[in-house]
Amino acid sequence: MAYNINVSFDVKITANVLADILLTALNGGINYWGNIENYPVAYLVSQVLTGESIKIFDVESDEEWLLDKDKLLSGIKQYLADPDIYEKPLERDEFGELTIDTIQIDAVAADIIIQYALFNEIVFA
Repeated sequence: MAYNINVSFDVKITANVLADILLTALNGGINYWGNIENYPVAYLVSQVLTGESIKIFDVESDEEWLLDKDKLLSGIKQYLADPDIYEKPLERDEFGELTIDTIQIDAVAADIIIQYALFNEIVFA
């Protein structure tokens, strides 16, 4: 006999975590399907962190999407909740709070997070 249980927990997401994920995504994670506005990546990251949105353009069409902090947080939540992501990039900080270990967020993980943020699913594989 098998039993299913639902597990939930809080994860502290700092501005540094958001910045690291965005930098990884914009510096190569999404480049096979998305282009970014013609500004330095650091500027675009600061836009998102201050509550503004940035445009991401489809590399093959005229489609564009807006990414903001709320969408990014939603993408992280969906990524952490995805049962197909077996190794969650979580660690405890110096205060014992659960947070994301961004060293474990590579270009593939950052790409998945951005796709969840924009589309609520993985569209580009």
